[in-house]
Amino acid sequence: MSSVHPVPQCELCTGMTIWIWANAVGWIAGLTAFMAVTSPLWRAGQSAATTAVIGALGGVVMAAVMAAMTGAFLVRILKPGHLRAAVA
Repeated sequence: MSSVHPVPQCELCTGMTIWIWANAVGWIAGLTAFMAVTSPLWRAGQSAATTAVIGALGGVVMAAVMAAMTGAFLVRILKPGHLRAAVA
């Protein structure tokens, strides 16, 4: 006896799947950007303050890239009706 339930096929479910992929793509792009910015700047023997500034810079770049990627997906997922207030 199988307890597998069919996955509902609806517009909302498709949007949820895309959102999961959007977050995965955003994380991959963000971490890649972090490594691209910070790796050339880090050197052995740097002061803690320098390391913190480099890490903070990498974090800002990572956050900007992730926001851009997930925002680009979100604009495509949301329909105009999603942003309207519910009418009672």
